[in-house]
Amino acid sequence: MARNRGLWAAPAIVAALLAAQCGRGAAESQEPSPDRRPASSLAYRLEKPDDRFVLPPALTEISGLTNLSPTRVACVQDEEGAVYLFDLGRRAVVRKISFAAPGDYEGISNVGESFFVLRSDGVLFEVKDAASRVTTGVHPLALPTEDNEGLAFDAKHWRLLIAPKSRLSKGKEAKFDRAVFAFDLSSRSLLPDPVLEWSVADVVAFAESRSLALPTSPRKQGDVRVALQLQPSALAVHPVTDEIFVLSATDAVLISLNRRGTVTGYALLDRRLHRQPEGLTFTSSGDMLIANEGAGASPLLLLFKWRPVKP
Repeated sequence: MARNRGLWAAPAIVAALLAAQCGRGAAESQEPSPDRRPASSLAYRLEKPDDRFVLPPALTEISGLTNLSPTRVACVQDEEGAVYLFDLGRRAVVRKISFAAPGDYEGISNVGESFFVLRSDGVLFEVKDAASRVTTGVHPLALPTEDNEGLAFDAKHWRLLIAPKSRLSKGKEAKFDRAVFAFDLSSRSLLPDPVLEWSVADVVAFAESRSLALPTSPRKQGDVRVALQLQPSALAVHPVTDEIFVLSATDAVLISLNRRGTVTGYALLDRRLHRQPEGLTFTSSGDMLIANEGAGASPLLLLFKWRPVKP
């Protein structure tokens, strides 16, 4: 493994991040400050959804999202062991599938006739829904992390991708390391090493090289400092470009990576629109759906059309 690759690639940026995030006072805000720089390099108009869907109160705590068809998605919320099927055409929940006791469920992926649901403690539930009979299998994963939220189906390699939200290990040297693990669907087992690794420093370097706005927090001196944490809350594989998209609700940031872990895209989301982005999925054509918890208002599902740059 090359877990510290990103740290060695940009030591000055990492040092700046460590200095910036040490000793942060409780009164300091981590909301993005007003910035006139561009906020996104991604091929989506993230400031202007092409459609929006108000979700019912039962999904106020929506935490995971997966695409089923051009007109239907499935989602989970982080308090109830149930899968909700939402019809985009009817703009309504059309079915609820209970599969387990209440718990902190954070990610969901659809594979054939089964749903896989990730609980934050690293337990994976396999929910089979055949002939109206629901059965549930349980796969405890030996992840090195305590808090895990991102789950995505990687059809190319017949596996599930898992993005931990918490640190991979203790110590300052690993504070900004990030990784994605994989659950092999053939063997129904967790692969021993991460399949994708990068650093927060990689993302900062990408954004700064393109003059893209970054999350900031104020300092006592009166200026601001970079406050990017990038704690994955969701991830998804783009069906056309094969890039891995990672969403962080903590700082309302969305990034894309290639299979080598190189950052290929970045966006700082507008908090007025994305109050708490927790779910992410794509349609087969590349359109993107982001699910937002209610956070004091109605939960929202936002649709963004894919607008690739023509050669």
